[in-house]
Amino acid sequence: MRKEKCASYRLAASPRYGSAIQADAHKLKGVGTLAGQRSDLQVGDIVHKVGRTTGVRHGRVTAFELDGVAVEYDIGVISFDNQIEIEGPGNRSFSDAGDSGSLIVDDQMRAAALLFAGGDHGGSNGKGPTRQSDRCGAPSPQSKARIGHMAITLEQARAAKESAKALLAAWPGVVGVGITKIGEDYALKVNLSAPLPAGVSAPERIGDVPVRLELVGRVTKRGEAQNGGAGNKGQQTGS
Repeated sequence: MRKEKCASYRLAASPRYGSAIQADAHKLKGVGTLAGQRSDLQVGDIVHKVGRTTGVRHGRVTAFELDGVAVEYDIGVISFDNQIEIEGPGNRSFSDAGDSGSLIVDDQMRAAALLFAGGDHGGSNGKGPTRQSDRCGAPSPQSKARIGHMAITLEQARAAKESAKALLAAWPGVVGVGITKIGEDYALKVNLSAPLPAGVSAPERIGDVPVRLELVGRVTKRGEAQNGGAGNKGQQTGS
């Protein structure tokens, strides 16, 4: 399995098009005008994108700093770190095949990520999360959560994630380990492509941090739709 690091990107200030093409690179049709960039999406943030296949879709961040996101490509499986996970509202997915490369913005129209992959299913609506590349190393706020009477910082959740990655390295079907929230509490999120085999059980906590497992199915690129279709539904990821 190949592993790729998150790569930062820069928005062109004045892209040039052919004289016959009418376009405004600062606007997302149906969403609004870009107003800068941000690098600290958090669980619960509302985001938007315009995709080639699905058009305007809105979503909610469900996890961030996802490592080991195993994405299936024609050349094999490539693993990505420091990713964001987004799910669509209601009964719709946030993205579909053909939406890869869509710019994701927050409620203030600040560019936050690029979409690139998604899963078969999962998420609270069963349509799966989308994945997009994260802020590529920018620091997150030192927010705190409560578990019982013990305050847990985001840094503690990050430390627990590193322990989880080592602990779960031998598990079959792990396609991402990141940080989420359960209520107001920080928690670890472990994504699986298939149910755990009989006799294998997940820890309820690592240290003081609770562990949440979710079956998301296969994670594939959001490239061209096959056979003219819209492609699979599911979790969404970006780069």
